[in-house]
Amino acid sequence: MAKPQLAKLELEVMKRIWARQRATVRDVWEDLYPATSLAYTTVATVIRKIEQKGFVAHEAEDRTYVYYPTVAQDDASSNMARDLVERVFDGSPTRLVRALIDSGDLSDEELAELQQLVDTWRNRKTSDD
Repeated sequence: MAKPQLAKLELEVMKRIWARQRATVRDVWEDLYPATSLAYTTVATVIRKIEQKGFVAHEAEDRTYVYYPTVAQDDASSNMARDLVERVFDGSPTRLVRALIDSGDLSDEELAELQQLVDTWRNRKTSDD
């Protein structure tokens, strides 16, 4: 069964919770409001949805729920990247990288970093064989 994915706004909320490690709805709303003007109730609804998906859990402190991540940000990122490759690029990571390069949006530094990642992976694979 496919792991649940985060919609765009859900991901923005999760980023705030990952950054804080423990957050109330108000904390997240205050972080998001200057840029988005979202209603407090919208943020509360989004947090309930990501809790239902298993990305956060909560503890009651006095009469306030405090939410904390149950999925590490790196794990969620990897899962979302795999899903993107499967859905958009027919399972081909090469097509994803090609699309990134062809877009012209990668800096020379980012291209060098990608090359370093490939080289490091190749060296690790060679030493494991």
